[in-house]
Parts: sequence; C-alpha cells; structure tokens
Amino acid sequence: MIRKAQITLEFTLIFVIIIVLISGLFTFWKWSSDNIVKRQVRYNQTRLQAGSNTPGEPSGSGVFEASPIQENQLYMLR
Repeated sequence: MIRKAQITLEFTLIFVIIIVLISGLFTFWKWSSDNIVKRQVRYNQTRLQAGSNTPGEPSGSGVFEASPIQENQLYMLR
C-alpha cells in the first residue's frame, strides 16, 4: 500500500512540473511572437527610403511609404 502511495505522489509531482514547464514554454512562445510583430511594426514606421541622392541623408520626407499600385502597373502572366 505504501509503495502505491509513493508512486501516485511521484507521478502527481512530475505531472505538475511538466504542465508548468509546457505552460511556460507556450507563454514564452506567445511573448516572442508578439514581440517580433511589435518590433517589425516599429521598424517599418522608421525605415528610411532607399536610393537617396546624398550619402547619409534620405530623400523626401524620410519615412518610406510606398505608393499604391495602380491597375496599369500590375504584371500578370498572359
């Protein structure tokens, strides 16, 4: 009887530890994913336009904003 109680106690302890570790892994995974998205948004908002005329200084307003694609600019395989 004592042997079965010890096995049950050890299984419960290990099971709880594994659940906590898996929960921590998923929490870290979600935090990491959210952090990458936030960093990319900030990067895109502060990115300078490529192809400036003078070294070190961007041309135009300084923040890159692509112009919308017009219908006549679309290239489709025909």
